[in-house]
Amino acid sequence: MFWRLIMNNISDCSYGIIPLRKNQEEWEIMLVQHVNGSFWGFPKGHAEEDEDPQTAARRELKEETNLAVVNFLPFDPLLEKYQYQKENFLVDKKVFYFLAEVAGDITKQIEEIASYRWVNIAEAVKIVTYPSSKNLCQKIFGILNQ
Repeated sequence: MFWRLIMNNISDCSYGIIPLRKNQEEWEIMLVQHVNGSFWGFPKGHAEEDEDPQTAARRELKEETNLAVVNFLPFDPLLEKYQYQKENFLVDKKVFYFLAEVAGDITKQIEEIASYRWVNIAEAVKIVTYPSSKNLCQKIFGILNQ
């Protein structure tokens, strides 16, 4: 007898900041290595009740890195989409990222962030783990080099 695992799709949405800083004339981007899965990407998380996307992204950045937004860059949020399996569900994940110049002393939230690195954007493409994050880095490179 064959048992078939029935996958149900569910949706999940998060918000994050692409942390940027100027190093002389070049933009640098901060990558974080997430504790859960050890993958390299960007700070992100779910919105709390009655929280708009930009406020949620700003809060998550502060909680996970202690960095503060100096100013949001005048671009629409970038969308990262991917799927992952959680128990018997296939999750359609959407993460909306805001580009922002940040400042402050980094204190990583040890429950969520294993490590972090400041790198130039060309290097970031090589470091991030997933193809969707690599595509995101290429979009950021294009935006910042207009």
